[in-house]
Amino acid sequence: MSDFSQGPGWWIASDRRWYPPHLHPSLPQTSPTLAGPTSEPPDIPVPARSPAGHRTAWVVGSTAAVVIFLIAVGIGIGLTVASTEHSGALTADTGAVVFSDSFGNPYSGWRTDPASGATYTYENGTYVIVPSGNLHWFAVAPYEEPVEQMSAAVTASENATASANVGFGVMCFRGSGSSQQRFEFLDLDDGQWFIEENTGVPSPSRTPRILEQGMTLVGLGRARTVVGACTTQPDGRTVNLAMFVDGSHVANLTATSSRSAPGWLSAIVVDSRAASPSKVTVTRFEERDTSQ
Repeated sequence: MSDFSQGPGWWIASDRRWYPPHLHPSLPQTSPTLAGPTSEPPDIPVPARSPAGHRTAWVVGSTAAVVIFLIAVGIGIGLTVASTEHSGALTADTGAVVFSDSFGNPYSGWRTDPASGATYTYENGTYVIVPSGNLHWFAVAPYEEPVEQMSAAVTASENATASANVGFGVMCFRGSGSSQQRFEFLDLDDGQWFIEENTGVPSPSRTPRILEQGMTLVGLGRARTVVGACTTQPDGRTVNLAMFVDGSHVANLTATSSRSAPGWLSAIVVDSRAASPSKVTVTRFEERDTSQ
């Protein structure tokens, strides 16, 4: 065990200590490594919406430092996660923090391997994502414990010279392969926000569904905090989705959970445009268990 991640595959337990891949509780005791499917390419462009939307494609990025997004859901097998609805109104800081990172430690587990069209680096106590193209890019959080009632928060800003309609947010996802389900919470520099759903293996023929959208008063280059919550209800099939921007509750809706795996995992999502390079500088990330 260690107080810090020692490399690819290291995972953080409830005691806040880091453990090597072969000690992950979801793995057989004889298994030496945490492995996922090797046949999936690390980046798959996927159309996101019609030209009337703010972008035209979506990219799945692997996170070699911790876990591939398309990894088989071995991290959830054998786990029984309670679904206890939190009493009272959900807020941006409801629940207990189960993982947080201010990026002072460059070995805290976020991906640093470049993708085909994006880079991910620790820089002076921040986490910087530089994407390109009309795409979405993501970095999966290095917290591998599925949470049935989860919220994720990212505090970041875009460079002031980025093209219009770039932005960032968070994602919650569960399952793998054809049963994978993803919800994205995106806030763009022009004030637009979106909640979108996507399912299955990313492919050029699969597009996300816009569940809700609206406007805020946030401007280009301003640092802000985006929170997305995916809270599975006691029936195991209903999931409440909530979104906050700088503490303001901008959206609340209900969707159907695929129940393809126990609990949700989280990721940072970045929206890019081809017109000019963009740069998102992340200063903090938090994941909460809203049932606590």
